[in-house]
Amino acid sequence: SLERRATAETSLRALQLAAGAGFQHLSADCMSAVPGQVTADLRDTLETLAALPLDHLSVYSLDLHPKTRLWESVERSEKALPDDEEAADLYLWVHDYLVRAGFEHYEVSNFARPGGRCLHNLKYWQGGQTIGLGPSAWSRFRGRLYGNPRNLEKWADGVGRGRPPADRSESLTPGREREDRVIFGLRVQEGTAVADVRGLLKEGGRDPEPTLRPLFEHGYAELDGDRLRLTVLGFLVSNEVLIYLLPGKWPREP
Repeated sequence: SLERRATAETSLRALQLAAGAGFQHLSADCMSAVPGQVTADLRDTLETLAALPLDHLSVYSLDLHPKTRLWESVERSEKALPDDEEAADLYLWVHDYLVRAGFEHYEVSNFARPGGRCLHNLKYWQGGQTIGLGPSAWSRFRGRLYGNPRNLEKWADGVGRGRPPADRSESLTPGREREDRVIFGLRVQEGTAVADVRGLLKEGGRDPEPTLRPLFEHGYAELDGDRLRLTVLGFLVSNEVLIYLLPGKWPREP
């Protein structure tokens, strides 16, 4: 229903070959809330994947983008998507199923067996230095952010001339770094320093305690020592939580 070139059988065969070749860390991606999907379909997929020697699974809820072929099919009523409540139920079911299967839900869309967390992605979420090489990629390096051209020809021209392809940059001020610690920290299981959240709220002229109270009362967030962390319900509505905490500042690049 997603019109991918690879079939499920092809993907499973590739995983089996990789495991047989001796790769120690294997990861697979799958999607929920796709057209026509019900819990039984997702259960079959996860049962199959959990039986393989994988230590990492990413499960992404479908984000339907306007003007894509799938969006047009849905607009013409040729394909039907689960509604918001059904999509939420699938997300919570995936959490329960994979946690029972021995995975930790360590990031909004990512699950890992012990020792299987994706170190590459954690570097992004923890604000480490990274270098993006392709078109539209972002780098975080030596106190600045650099954005590469979105246009493929412009990017290729810069590379061909031996120039750094970045055409946008900005300084990582202490305020921007604190915002990023909150935005990305709330994506992971360990959360972010509650002092950073309180500081941002005060900076925006908001009283931290009454602002945070609804997140606790509705079960979206909890305090763990000096950390503010989202619950699985909070993960489910993480973008909305960020919009609530950082009005006018989300979403944004990178």
